[in-house]
Amino acid sequence: MTIRQATVQDAVYLKPLLVQLGYDTLTVDEVERKITDYQKPRYMLLVCEYETMVVGFISLHCFDIFHSKGLIGRITAFCVDQAYRSQGLGKALLQAAETYFADCGCTKIEVTSNARRLQTHAFYLNAGYTEDSRRFVKYP
Repeated sequence: MTIRQATVQDAVYLKPLLVQLGYDTLTVDEVERKITDYQKPRYMLLVCEYETMVVGFISLHCFDIFHSKGLIGRITAFCVDQAYRSQGLGKALLQAAETYFADCGCTKIEVTSNARRLQTHAFYLNAGYTEDSRRFVKYP
């Protein structure tokens, strides 16, 4: 297993992982553009390669918020292929993300997860995360 920064060649692997998450709105070309966007400062897109295939990813963003000192690290998307779960790959991706955030000077890490993803919630709780806020969304 290898954790590395994503390249545009990974788009063909990331597209089906996004579909597994329930996001089937991006074309492979659009995923390639997103990968390029995530090469900017304070952004990172990591992939997990297993036996020469990309089987997982985690996208990260560091940002300032007005009311707090330090940077916040946000996990914006995270998926391990269903066929490769429960093998420690997600844990490895999360640990790599936490290292990236620490290297950026983040003082807090946050992640949102759909209310229906109970196994995902258990994963984060087991990794030491706590539930502490509620998110509200409006689509204009």
